[in-house]
Amino acid sequence: MVGLIHRTSVALAKKFLPDPMALGLKENIVIRQTPTDGQIKKHNITVETFQDRPVFVFDAPKNGAPLLYFCHGGGFITGMFKEYYEAVGRLQKKVGIPVICADYPMPPETDARGLLDFNLACFRHVRETYPDSPIIISGDSAGGHMTLTLTQALTPKEREAVSAIFPLFAVTDMSRPFDDAPYHKEEALLKKKNMAGVRDRFIGAFDKKDPIISPLYGDVNNLPPVHIYSADKDPLYQDSLDLEAAFKANGQEHTHHIFEGYGHDFILFFPTPDGKKGLARLAGHMRASLSLK
Repeated sequence: MVGLIHRTSVALAKKFLPDPMALGLKENIVIRQTPTDGQIKKHNITVETFQDRPVFVFDAPKNGAPLLYFCHGGGFITGMFKEYYEAVGRLQKKVGIPVICADYPMPPETDARGLLDFNLACFRHVRETYPDSPIIISGDSAGGHMTLTLTQALTPKEREAVSAIFPLFAVTDMSRPFDDAPYHKEEALLKKKNMAGVRDRFIGAFDKKDPIISPLYGDVNNLPPVHIYSADKDPLYQDSLDLEAAFKANGQEHTHHIFEGYGHDFILFFPTPDGKKGLARLAGHMRASLSLK
C-alpha cells in the first residue's frame, strides 16, 4: 500500500515541481546543470570528459571490480541536473559499486543516431579502461530506452561482458502516441502536455519503428539477462508490458518487477519511505546479478 508520506510528496511535487521539459521544448535547448561543490563532495563525484562531454563518475572504479554504466533519463530534453546527481548518488550508495554516468548529447545538439553513437563509444571506452570489470547497464525513462538501444548495438562478444541490464520505467515504443496513455493522479514527473513534443523532437526524420527510436522493434532475444522495473500508474507502463511480451515471445531471459500504485521513476526521485524501499529492492537485485552479497 502506498504510504501517506509518499502520497503527500506526490501531491506537492505535482503542484510545485519545476517543469524543465516544457522550457527545453519551448526554447529548443537541452536543460543541464553542473553539480555543486557540496554534491561533488557528498557523492564523491569525479568529472571526466569524453568527446568533449562531461562524464560523471560516482566513487572510484577499479579494474576488476564491478561497476554500473548508468544512462540518465529526462525525456531526451534534460541532461544531468541537480536532482539527478542526488538520485544517482543515492543509487550508487545503495548498490555499493561505482557508477559512470555520461551527460550525452541530445537533440538539437545531435540526432538519435548521434546520441546512440556517443553512448556506444563511451561505453566501449569504459570497457577498454576497465577490461576485467563485470558491468551492469541501466537507466531510467529515456535512459531505460538508451539501456536497451545501447545493449542492442553491442557486438555479441561485448554483450558477454555485461552481467545484466536494468531498464527502469523505460520508453520502448515511440510509434504509439503518448497521448493515448492514461494519466493517473499518482503521476507527478511526466506532464501530458509535453509528451508529444518530446517524442517528435527525438524522432526527427527517423521512422518511428526504427530500433534506435523504438527498441521494442530491435533485437529482443540475444541480450544479457534483462530486469524490467515499472510502475502501474506510470504513463509509460504499457511500454514495459509490451517489452515483457516481446521477450516472452522470443525466449529472452528476463524478469519484470512491477510497483503497484506508483507513478513514473518514483524510486529515484522520491526519497520517501516508499521510494527508499523500492530503491533498496533495485539495489539488492543489482548486487545479486553480480553475485555480490
